[in-house]
Amino acid sequence: MDLDELRELLLKPEHTDEEQEKILGLIDLTIPRGAVHGEPSLDALLYAAQGILYPTLSFDHIPELLDILTQIERTRGFYREHAKWTLIWQRFYEMRPDPKVRVLRKVDKEAIKKLLKPQRLDKTRALFTNILENAIRVHVLHLWTHAEHSYRLHHYLRIYFPWAHGRNDSQRLYHTFLSPEEEGRLADVAVSCFQFLRDAKLWEERRLRELDVPVYVFRCGDSFMG
Repeated sequence: MDLDELRELLLKPEHTDEEQEKILGLIDLTIPRGAVHGEPSLDALLYAAQGILYPTLSFDHIPELLDILTQIERTRGFYREHAKWTLIWQRFYEMRPDPKVRVLRKVDKEAIKKLLKPQRLDKTRALFTNILENAIRVHVLHLWTHAEHSYRLHHYLRIYFPWAHGRNDSQRLYHTFLSPEEEGRLADVAVSCFQFLRDAKLWEERRLRELDVPVYVFRCGDSFMG
């Protein structure tokens, strides 16, 4: 969908069902690695995220939500680099004044410095990865505890942890945007999810035996459920 059309839609106070579908189609956009120009605007990304979160969370769209958050995080990184260069040129022209170049006011320069503090950057990045990890855990728990959706559990496990199923291709945007350390944390999330499923399966089988009910077989991937 053309981004100019999207901006016009976002300016409207109300939307038809067809217009909402067009806007939410944004979640299917694929942004090449390293590309900045042409990425969806922040207001469009926020609108798409709100469409998934409100009025109730659409669990089926959690993978898309994580991709949207990744796009927002990529944009934050883009502006962070621009802020760094802004301070570099600021210092340059403070030392070599040029009447054709207007430097930042002190208050603006201090605001940018505050944004670039390592502690702030680390906390913001940690917030992104924590949302990523816990959203996956919540979705796995939701699928396990809702019988009408549990048949899709294996499908989503393959999406969240493709390498754990012998697939090295990363289909989701957030898989390509993690550092080696963050990839290790995602692997820990995978282990905790699979351990939870194994423990839950054993608990339910034990409960059924106590109730003298024939134990059924639940399989969620031979590699992880035993």
